[in-house]
Amino acid sequence: MADGHRWIAMTSEVHPVIRQYYDHYNARRFREAGLLFAPDAILEHAPYGRLQRQGGIGYIESAERSIVAFPDAHIETLDVKAHGDSIFDVELLASGTHLGVLDLGAYGRFEPTGLYVHVRHREVLEIRDSLIRYASVTLDVNDLVAQLIRGRP
Repeated sequence: MADGHRWIAMTSEVHPVIRQYYDHYNARRFREAGLLFAPDAILEHAPYGRLQRQGGIGYIESAERSIVAFPDAHIETLDVKAHGDSIFDVELLASGTHLGVLDLGAYGRFEPTGLYVHVRHREVLEIRDSLIRYASVTLDVNDLVAQLIRGRP
């Protein structure tokens, strides 16, 4: 676990772009991670229901927004399943302390609670020619909200 990840239960060899992508996030090297995206890559990240920019610029905005709410956020890769040569289904566990406003778009805005939370995420990535062409993140919003509400005084 020298790289900060538990790369477990993989059904195929982890694509090097996937490994770099999450390693860059955890190291807060968002610009480097942004270079892994095609300029016209489609992103579906929080806050949901809002127009998002494409490519690396859209990724950088999304990543920077996530650390506003969770400055110590860390992503652990639990599983990667390949579907053909270009589609990957990645199971993740995100954890961090809720220290800033969390904007989930249509799901609401949450003021800081100071709580440390763990939330499972799933990201579907399309990678062609060593560039991310599509990235869609889903998470258990109900679980996240329950953790934030349950922990409030």
